[in-house]
Amino acid sequence: MGHDSFATLTAAQLGDFDRDGFIVLPGIVPPELVKAHLDELESMASEAEQKMNKGDSTRDNRTWDENGSGADSENCTFAFECGPGGKLRQPVRIHKAQGVALKVPKVLELIRLPAVALAAAALARHGEDSQESAPSARSELDVFGTKYFPVKPGSPGSVSWHDDNYYFGTTRSHTISCVFYLRGTENDRGALRVLPGSHRGAKVGYERAEYYRTVIQQHGEYIPEEVIASGEFSRDSNGEARAAVDLPLPGGSVVLFDANLLHCVRPNMSPDAPSERVACHFIPGDLDTGFRGTSFARGYFADRHLVVHADGRIAKNGLKSEHPEEAEQGDKETSQ
Repeated sequence: MGHDSFATLTAAQLGDFDRDGFIVLPGIVPPELVKAHLDELESMASEAEQKMNKGDSTRDNRTWDENGSGADSENCTFAFECGPGGKLRQPVRIHKAQGVALKVPKVLELIRLPAVALAAAALARHGEDSQESAPSARSELDVFGTKYFPVKPGSPGSVSWHDDNYYFGTTRSHTISCVFYLRGTENDRGALRVLPGSHRGAKVGYERAEYYRTVIQQHGEYIPEEVIASGEFSRDSNGEARAAVDLPLPGGSVVLFDANLLHCVRPNMSPDAPSERVACHFIPGDLDTGFRGTSFARGYFADRHLVVHADGRIAKNGLKSEHPEEAEQGDKETSQ
C-alpha cells in the first residue's frame, strides 16, 4: 500500500493525530451493522454468564495473572466482574471477552469496515518512516487482540490508566488501537478518557513499567490516577501539563489512537444502560510483538487476522495472510 492510502484522512486529522495521539470518527458505523453485532455479542455474553451462574467455571474463565500476558494464544477467554478483593460479583456478569473474534468471527466485518481499516492503515504508516523499525510502505495491515467490553450499569469502567504498548512489550507508534462504540457513552456511560500528547512522552510503552500497579477489579495492571494527575506524562509547547479529556460519543462512533497514548474508561453511572464496545489493535503485517511469553506474531497468535492487503484491498475471504511463509520466518522482527 503506497502513500495514496493517506487520502482516507485529511491533513487536519493527521495533524490532530500527531499532536494529540487520537482521532474520532463519529457515527461512522452503519446502524444495521451495530445492531447485528450487538445481537451476536449479547447472545455470547448471556450464554457465558449463564454457564458461570450455574457453577460451570470452564477453562474459558480467565482471571488476571501478574506473570502472564492476559491473552490466550489459541482461544477466546472471559473475565468476569469482581470486587477489589477478587471475589466474583453475583449474579455473574462479563467484564471482558478476550479474543472475541475467535468466538464471534462476525466481529471481523466491523474491523474491516473500509472507512476504519484504511484510516488505520494510513496512521500505521504515518510519521516515523525514518526509523529502522518502520513498516514497509507496501506492508499488509493486520489486527490482533480483539476484545468485547459490555461496560454494564454500575461498572467502574473496563480499564484504568495505561497505554497499550505496555501490554505489547514495545514502544513503537506503528500500532494503532481502535474502539468501536456499539452504544453511546454520553451521560456518564463509560466514556473513553485520554491524556492528549502522552504518546510523545519521554517514556512510553514498557518504559513506563515502574508506574503500573495490579488492579484486580479491572483484570490488569494500571497507572494510578494520582500519577497521571501529576502532569509528568504530557506537556504542551510551553511546558504546561496537559489535562485529561473525556470523549462522550454516540453509538456507531470509532476512536483510533496511538498505542502509546495513555487512556482509561470512566465508570458507567447509568442504572440500566450498558455501554458496549469492541476494541482491537491494528499492526503492519511485517511487524510482530509479544508480552510475558505470549507471541502476538502471525502464525503463533490465533487472534491475529489480515485486514488490508498490500495493494489496499480490504481482506474478505479467510483470516490468513496471502503470504503465510512470513509466519515461518525464524528471525521475527521484534526491534523496539
